[in-house]
Amino acid sequence: MLPSLEEACDDLGRDLVPHETCEYSAAVAAGRRGIPHAQVAISLAQVEASALAHTVPALEAYGGRICDQIKASGYLTRFPPSVDPSPTQRRAAFARQARRTPAGRLPRRSRIGGKETTRRWST
Repeated sequence: MLPSLEEACDDLGRDLVPHETCEYSAAVAAGRRGIPHAQVAISLAQVEASALAHTVPALEAYGGRICDQIKASGYLTRFPPSVDPSPTQRRAAFARQARRTPAGRLPRRSRIGGKETTRRWST
């Protein structure tokens, strides 16, 4: 996976490389090129920090500073700090806006498997 991500970084000249917190090849490829990278949370920050701590020996083969770079990188999460404090990382919380049906309108309908159903929006 690392060679493909290194090629993508070279070809695209990215300003930022987002990656899941347990996907380290993007961080290695970006770090080698001086491109900022940010972790996209898939769990609570404490769990993800613990996972990184367990991978330090394997990541050291890619340069001694990669773990420090990952810890210092941005951390994108949907959890508010009150629920998921992240003391070791710079965090940015983001939220998805719910799609709402305007007042007085019925929800759109769609066909799934030949059967008409009402769409349900989840947030």
